[in-house]
Amino acid sequence: MAHEEEREERGVKARELERREILKAGTAYRMAKAGLIPCRRVGAKSGGVEFNPAEVIAALKGLAATKIAGTPKDAA
Repeated sequence: MAHEEEREERGVKARELERREILKAGTAYRMAKAGLIPCRRVGAKSGGVEFNPAEVIAALKGLAATKIAGTPKDAA
């Protein structure tokens, strides 16, 4: 259990987000590139990307709240 918590602090790959049913891997990469979810560049040439699952979930909730709050009441 402590090993899993340690891994989350370091970050997980997009495939792990998909495995946990948080977000599809391709969507995670696109959203990270657009600056919509937080990520961390890793690797010698910073070609890799890691995600903190808790931060991704928080960002997605924030995006959902913004979208709901920004929707006009009389929109069909």
